Amino acid sequence: MHDDLFSSRNFKAGFNKGLYRGLIHGGITELITKGKEPWTLPHRTPDSHTTEPKEKHKEIKYPKHDGKLTFDLLTNLQRSGTMHDDDQPSHLKIRPESKDIPSEISWK
Repeated sequence: MHDDLFSSRNFKAGFNKGLYRGLIHGGITELITKGKEPWTLPHRTPDSHTTEPKEKHKEIKYPKHDGKLTFDLLTNLQRSGTMHDDDQPSHLKIRPESKDIPSEISWK
């Protein structure tokens, strides 16, 4: 997993100078150097600072599932073939001092 993430570490930051430079840089790093370039581009802003509050956007009303082309969430999950043990521990870890962030900041 580390290798996969490390090889794509510069992809998003390559777009800091614009779309075309980002596409060129992304093509070079993903297709030619395979993430083995000796530099790491800095991330200028955290992702959390580039998202907007939900109040600035209208809610999307999706049509109900029809059972032929679109399906409900549980049916999709069952058909995906994903298998987990019922007692499998969560891979998400929240520090005690940050326990209110998901409900008070991220959800909003």
